[in-house]
Amino acid sequence: MPVVSVIIPNYNHALYLPQRIESVQNQTFQDIEIIILDDCSTDNSRDVISNYARTDKRIQTLFNTQNSGSPFKQWAKGLNLAKGEYIWIAESDDYADPVFLEKLTDILKVQPQVGIVYSQSWQVDAQGKIITSCRNLYKTLEPKSIHSGKSSIANHFSGANIIPNASAVVFRKNLVDKINSDYQTFRLSGDWLFWCQMLSLSDLVYVDEELNYFRLHAQKVTVASHKDQTFIIENLRILDLLHHQKLISDMIYQSKSKNVARQLKERQQKSETSLPFAQLRSILRYALRNNTTFLLQYLKLSFR
Repeated sequence: MPVVSVIIPNYNHALYLPQRIESVQNQTFQDIEIIILDDCSTDNSRDVISNYARTDKRIQTLFNTQNSGSPFKQWAKGLNLAKGEYIWIAESDDYADPVFLEKLTDILKVQPQVGIVYSQSWQVDAQGKIITSCRNLYKTLEPKSIHSGKSSIANHFSGANIIPNASAVVFRKNLVDKINSDYQTFRLSGDWLFWCQMLSLSDLVYVDEELNYFRLHAQKVTVASHKDQTFIIENLRILDLLHHQKLISDMIYQSKSKNVARQLKERQQKSETSLPFAQLRSILRYALRNNTTFLLQYLKLSFR
């Protein structure tokens, strides 16, 4: 059985697949299987994937005949196929340093209470040119220390997903069987909820080295989704779920909900970022049903 299952979910990333797949194949840690899933791409992704699969017996493929509508449904399919003790979800448009797996699995091997290890990331453009380190954009934890999972949820993950990119993470497969499938219903922020669910059962380690290359380009789901109501509604959904599962206190829930309301109000005051009325209405309808703290704060700011 392989030690690590590498899952590569793909949709229309034929251009980036060779660098992605080869950066997995060229890892210094070689006890792996590679599961490549294509979500009914309309480019020549399947040809690219099939060519690699013919020459590497570690690769197995799964081609959808209909688009799933969510990258996290693809995660779940890959996880069901995975046989490894550890999982690396290597997104199809990113790539990694050759020592990425070696350094992260070394920690999991000696720290049984740790369920998630993640490295720092470089942010790169469509051509792979480095833009900046994600340490300049995201909150970071004390490196190499073991961070309590539940404390990390309350102190860090309740307000934002501080892991910039799922490709920077290796986690234990046995945790997946202990969490529910709520993350699969998200379009953008399913990884954020996924990490929280696993951190409710295990601890976390951060490796302060840029071992992952997080690619930004116009077709990336995370880029497109910040332009509509999806990000705000999913942020509120995560707060509601964490609060319902008693992973955050009433005080944290209220504070973070008010923060989201303030962020939305600031966004609406700028013409270049404001949402159309129909999208704003969708957010407020969700809040009316599920998060009155957010709704009251937003209305309070609107009528000042």
